[in-house]
Amino acid sequence: MLIGISKVNITPKDHQSILRGKKGDISQGNAILDDLYVRTICLFQNRKILIINVDLLWVSKELTEAIRNWAHEKFEIHADYILISATHTHHSPQIKKNIFDGNTVNGAYVSYLEEKIKQSISEALNSYRPGYLEYSYGYIKGTVNRRKYQYDLPLLLKGKFRKQVLYRPNYRG
Repeated sequence: MLIGISKVNITPKDHQSILRGKKGDISQGNAILDDLYVRTICLFQNRKILIINVDLLWVSKELTEAIRNWAHEKFEIHADYILISATHTHHSPQIKKNIFDGNTVNGAYVSYLEEKIKQSISEALNSYRPGYLEYSYGYIKGTVNRRKYQYDLPLLLKGKFRKQVLYRPNYRG
């Protein structure tokens, strides 16, 4: 098996708006504590498989499709063999307008991010070395879903049924 890796900095150069914790709590960045990266691993044995991880809160469907289409056209890697994930950091630039109310999206950063992901893929594909892959799995007890769906009581008393998300332990998943 051949393995290629890459790590490319995606930290905004002009302190883009960052997300902080709760819905709508958005702040302009004024300093960088740790840089943000896109990391890519390419596995090659009979076919190429890309595993891409970005230091963002999430990855949009549009960005995922753009990267998959580009990798398919440029390197003939089928979309089914491209995994794109995020570290889920709340201190990252916003890449799509509809995730929170009141957010700000910088289109120049989204374009910059897409180019940096492409750069990371190209670097990983050009850095093959012989290697091997191992994996393991396990189960962690004690984790809990923090989103509990419950009927909105004031509306329920008026005969209207609407569920709301409460941020409290939901031990049933």
